[in-house]
Amino acid sequence: MCSLRKIVFNKQWVDKYPSLSPFAYCANNPVMLVDPDGREITDYRNLNGTLFHVEDGSSDVKIVLTGNNSQTEMQKAISNGEVVDMPCKSVLTTFDNIYTKTDDKNTEHYAAGDDFGNMSDVFEGQDGMVDAKTIRKARINLLEKGGEGTTWDVHSHNKSLDKSGKISDVGSPKVSENDKQTPNKFGVILGYGFKGPSFNSYGGDKETNRRIGFYNSKGQIGSSNGYNYEKFSNVVRTYGY
Repeated sequence: MCSLRKIVFNKQWVDKYPSLSPFAYCANNPVMLVDPDGREITDYRNLNGTLFHVEDGSSDVKIVLTGNNSQTEMQKAISNGEVVDMPCKSVLTTFDNIYTKTDDKNTEHYAAGDDFGNMSDVFEGQDGMVDAKTIRKARINLLEKGGEGTTWDVHSHNKSLDKSGKISDVGSPKVSENDKQTPNKFGVILGYGFKGPSFNSYGGDKETNRRIGFYNSKGQIGSSNGYNYEKFSNVVRTYGY
């Protein structure tokens, strides 16, 4: 005789996930997910804002570093660790400020942050490069502004110019050996990439776009070429807290 499998839903999450029916097994994605006990789910957003639920007992919100909307590819990126926590919207003000100052002076800039959305002021690197003195100033400034101790930071990689003032190379968001020396668990690099070929046949300035990269104590997270900053910031502005 055939039997029906009984699926029990957990009422305690009804208010927390209003977009999901309590009868929707595995966040309505039984092909990719298994839900043995009705625990909380992590919301993953890719760089297009596409949502992917993972039932893992956590209520975190994270960004998957891919522009591919396929749930199979998103799951692959998650498995490969190509994921960062969804930041609060306010950090984008600091990011944009760093880019503005870097574009203006073509030097590296730095800011320190804590786990509660507090950020230091933006500091220009000594002789154009972020060094220990720059880092110390920012960390002290963060505490003076009422922040907690520094747990992560962000700095820029500026462009290289030739003698005529044209861009000869971009400051890619690839983690450097110097970057790896940071005592923080997590770091952000605000860099650039060329739009298309890295040359201009007409002798004009090469077009660039803003690229954001991430790293931890193990090295680069995801692509060493970074990710489109405009897409990243749009996701944070829409879904960040």
